[in-house]
Amino acid sequence: MTSHQQITTSIISTISTLENDLEEINQAQDNLLEVIIKAQASIIPEEELSSIKSNASILIFVSMDKVAIYNTKLLSLKATMSMLAGRSKQLKDRAAKLQELKMKYLSEIDGIRKMEKEKDQIIAAKTSISTPTFVQSPDIPSSPIIPSPVISSATPSSYTTIIPKLVKKKKKTKARQALIDDSDDGSSWKPKKSLSQQDLLKK
Repeated sequence: MTSHQQITTSIISTISTLENDLEEINQAQDNLLEVIIKAQASIIPEEELSSIKSNASILIFVSMDKVAIYNTKLLSLKATMSMLAGRSKQLKDRAAKLQELKMKYLSEIDGIRKMEKEKDQIIAAKTSISTPTFVQSPDIPSSPIIPSPVISSATPSSYTTIIPKLVKKKKKTKARQALIDDSDDGSSWKPKKSLSQQDLLKK
């Protein structure tokens, strides 16, 4: 084989190799083009991306405002709960004090009632002891007795015992008794008429 043929054969083999490489490159380019097309289809446009960013910022600001509002409400609720807890504690203490005062008042009332009951019993016992028992006096024989007038006491509660007063009647001068004149002496003495006889004569 001549040199010219050898060069031609080498050139042809080189050209065939290059053609194969070009085909591989074209295939790779086609694949890359498909990937680029898919990527472009999946990529968000700049305007849409900017609108999304603006909306996201607005949502963030709104959510932050809401978070601040919710935080304020939570603090207010916490303060209200602490105030109500303190108030409930005060009410419990007050209820306990009122219960204690009520029990003390009831015990004092019971003590007063017992004292009054004891006083009533003492007064009733004294009254039963001081009440006089009336005993009927024995019959007095008939004699010239003038009973004294009965004077009622001013106080109705006091009891007075009536004691009859004995008064002796003066004895009357008998008809036969003679009065003696003290001015006369014994020799000229004469019996005089008694007062009862003189009275009879006058009638």
